Amino acid sequence: MNAFRKIISSKLFQVSILNNINLLIRMLTGIITAKLIAVYVGPAGMALMGNFRNFLTSLESVSTLGFQNGIVKYISEYRTDEQKKSQFIAVLVVAIAIFSLLISGVSFVFRQRLSDYIFDEGLSFSFLFVVLACVFPIQAFNIVFISIINGLERYRTLMTINIVGNLLGFAISALLVYYWTLNGALLALMLAPAFVGLISFVGIRKDLINSLKIDRRSFNFQLLKPLFVYSIMALFTGFVAPLVSFYIRTYLIDHQGIDAAGYWEATNRISNFYMMFINSLIAVYFLPKLSLGNREIIRKEIKYYFIWILPIFALGLLMIYQFRTAVITLLMSEEFLAVSYILSWQLLGDFFKAVSLIFGILFYAKRIVIAYLITESLSFLTLVMSSVFLIDHYGIEGATMAHACTYFIYLGLLIFYFRKKI
Repeated sequence: MNAFRKIISSKLFQVSILNNINLLIRMLTGIITAKLIAVYVGPAGMALMGNFRNFLTSLESVSTLGFQNGIVKYISEYRTDEQKKSQFIAVLVVAIAIFSLLISGVSFVFRQRLSDYIFDEGLSFSFLFVVLACVFPIQAFNIVFISIINGLERYRTLMTINIVGNLLGFAISALLVYYWTLNGALLALMLAPAFVGLISFVGIRKDLINSLKIDRRSFNFQLLKPLFVYSIMALFTGFVAPLVSFYIRTYLIDHQGIDAAGYWEATNRISNFYMMFINSLIAVYFLPKLSLGNREIIRKEIKYYFIWILPIFALGLLMIYQFRTAVITLLMSEEFLAVSYILSWQLLGDFFKAVSLIFGILFYAKRIVIAYLITESLSFLTLVMSSVFLIDHYGIEGATMAHACTYFIYLGLLIFYFRKKI
């Protein structure tokens, strides 16, 4: 009984409950949105959406300089020092404003060339990049604001922003997809995060106002210097990962057809639904704890993760596999039933990925740069090589087989590296 009360009263449990409520809303809205996209856009349109989403992910990483995880760490350290916190936020806002506006300008000037590269020369989506130039700074600041709130450990504020943002983003996406099909779906990828950015601004406005009151003589860009360690790691992954996905999707289009690429993209969307649980919990709870913890605290938090989080996640994966046909029909449409033949490998790979995430976040928490770059490079190289080889031999199923093989090898690398450190 005492052990049960201890679990109930723990911050991890409370954060998990709030996080699960948020994820439930996010999943329900995501299911309906995915259904609309599947019905109104189809496999071919979903493949094009995947390309544009990868492009936006790369831009977000560049505009925020890959600072997200570093912001969480240093805001956690400075949250009791009001002056240093305000100085840090002030220089951070200026830096992000400069880079995001620069990216907006480039997107507008080279809109036609970007459209031809990301989509197809026969399809003109240059209007997307005009819209992107207008809303992109808000998207970039949304990422920064969320990271600051996370670092301050204002979990209720963070969850409220996420819940309201998910509901608003759902409404925007559903209307755009319903009325403008593919064009609307592509617009929603930009507009929904921008509106969430406005909400996150409300949640942090007092901290921003305080940062503007600092003496200009104390405005010191040297405060950002420690973040560049995180920048190297985040920019590497944030830039290379979308390129790898783009390459695999293009390879599938060239060798298996655009519908096959759409099925692979649908598999990734299904994966994103349940991976939200792990990703958000690690970002919201474990990263701040591991950043400030010693070896004993790190061991304790990882033990929590393995005892309470992973078993529930594994059970969820088994349930998805057991009812995969119903899940695919519910989330997508009968047009995507081919996904059922490749989903098992995706589920297996995602389990390995979930296990590896708790170790991988230690690279950020403890600023271990070289080992991070080496392990990430090896995982990307493995994914590309195994995808090409297995797609050639097993068709579209080879793409998800490569996913499982890559994360099995990646997990092995992390266990080998951290075996003495934990």
